Amino acid sequence: MSDEPYARRTIAVGGRRLEVYELGGGGRSSGEAIVFLHGMAASWSIWAPVARRLGARARTLCVELPWSSDGGREWAMAPARSLHMIFRSLGLDRFTVVAHSFAATALLAYLDRYGAGLLETIVCVCPFYQDAVEKFDWSTLVYFVDRFHGFLREGLVARQPSYAGGPTVDQMAARVQERIGPEGWLQFFGLFCRTPRLRLSHVERPVLVLGGSGDIASRPRYSRELAAAFPRAEVRILRGRGHFPMLQNPAEFTAVVEQFVSRHGRGRPHARALGSRGADRLRMAKGVKSCR
Repeated sequence: MSDEPYARRTIAVGGRRLEVYELGGGGRSSGEAIVFLHGMAASWSIWAPVARRLGARARTLCVELPWSSDGGREWAMAPARSLHMIFRSLGLDRFTVVAHSFAATALLAYLDRYGAGLLETIVCVCPFYQDAVEKFDWSTLVYFVDRFHGFLREGLVARQPSYAGGPTVDQMAARVQERIGPEGWLQFFGLFCRTPRLRLSHVERPVLVLGGSGDIASRPRYSRELAAAFPRAEVRILRGRGHFPMLQNPAEFTAVVEQFVSRHGRGRPHARALGSRGADRLRMAKGVKSCR
């Protein structure tokens, strides 16, 4: 679906130029917008099937992030800072954000450091989060090092099912792994390890956390623990789905997100995003820690 027509523009973030793809404009009259963020070594196009389906009700924007499959090893700045600058550059009044995998974890760091700001509702998909530092031990590190290649392989197959069982998919995963390099992997794991120290109880926006029952990267437990960290969150574990539920069944995924946004989105009785930025900053000043 990503080869269908779309509007594209470029934003400047930290010395880099990032592409923003708009696949639906149904919310122009109401101002409703949904911003999609992809995970590490992925691409904006993983969101195309969902963004097009939701495009009838809202503007849907997919951002090609610094940690994309073509992003290389060097990121201009910490992920939370990157998201802060991206959000400011989109020119939106307020919006729903849907973040997957590494981007979901980066979004948590953003919320800890900057507050909810322009975000109206939040959807975290297959996040990496644990609620206690004691849950990170050497076996955790070994697990993610040993299976990193497999995670990348799964992502390639999810985007192109015909790769499954093919002789080249492992070679392709190895090339992606080499592009990420140890530094990129350490960015991911370091951010993951800091999640127990993130302060999320001040985030008053409605939050939906989505996981897959068959996800061996972001385990369902991570989604449940993250939902418990927010004051206004709900969790849903999609049966039979893995780490890419938006690709495994786009119609199912879209229906879940649309139902959530309809219940909590624009016009519903919660604090306006723009008007609450000062309150977010005040709460942070009273002791909310920052995590870059």
